[in-house]
Amino acid sequence: MSNALLYTLTVLIWGSTWFAVSFQLGVVHPLLSISYRFALASLALFAFIALTGRLKQAVFTRREHGWIALQGLFLFCLNYLLFYWGTGFLTTGLVAVVFSSMSLLNSFNQAIIFKIPLNPKVLAGSFIGLIGITLVFWPEIETLSFGDTKVMGIIICLAASYSASLGNMVSLRNTRNNIPVIESNSYGIRYKLTRLDEKAGPYLQNYAWAEPCVYHLSELLQEVHRERNEAIRKAEAGRERMLREFSVSAIGGVVSARLEEASSRS
Repeated sequence: MSNALLYTLTVLIWGSTWFAVSFQLGVVHPLLSISYRFALASLALFAFIALTGRLKQAVFTRREHGWIALQGLFLFCLNYLLFYWGTGFLTTGLVAVVFSSMSLLNSFNQAIIFKIPLNPKVLAGSFIGLIGITLVFWPEIETLSFGDTKVMGIIICLAASYSASLGNMVSLRNTRNNIPVIESNSYGIRYKLTRLDEKAGPYLQNYAWAEPCVYHLSELLQEVHRERNEAIRKAEAGRERMLREFSVSAIGGVVSARLEEASSRS
């Protein structure tokens, strides 16, 4: 897809989400409304990756599932729960203005957490966008009276924006560790655990062995041949991870820490 099309889709989807939020406020508790909304979204995503043949790659380790759950907690749970709660005190236009502060929060959180330098162009663009959204919803803002409930609503929505920003930071961390938005960013080969009938190298008899699926491996090799650019991208990401986490200095640090821990126990 072209950048123009992706941008247009983003504007249409995010621009209409506030109307969806207002429709869901009523008899049903916000927490249940969020559950309905994202249960349907999850099913839609699973259907999408199944139809596009990516389901076999959506295999993650227990640790990766933990990071994905943390991303969901900040980005889709606390974020939306607080926004649904805050929308009960404010108009959806003002909620959209508060949410637009997330671009600034992202820049500052990236600088604090990942040591990514602040980009003046990004900051300028964020301020311009914030001013633009404020002008669009100015008729609603102009009639705003800062009563107790309004102030409470703004505080809740600011907390929601910060939760969303933290979710984006976890998402950035996951992307850096080969966990993309839709499916795993690595080639996960299907396997089954079997018992060794006899000793093989360092593996003793009756040890559990992960027997790879040869047919799945052949499918992945064909995919590497078809999608060469994607394969190169994944290979480069794997290379960077190996250099970062399994270099001589990295492994030396792990061994040193374990030796220090062992010596402290003796």
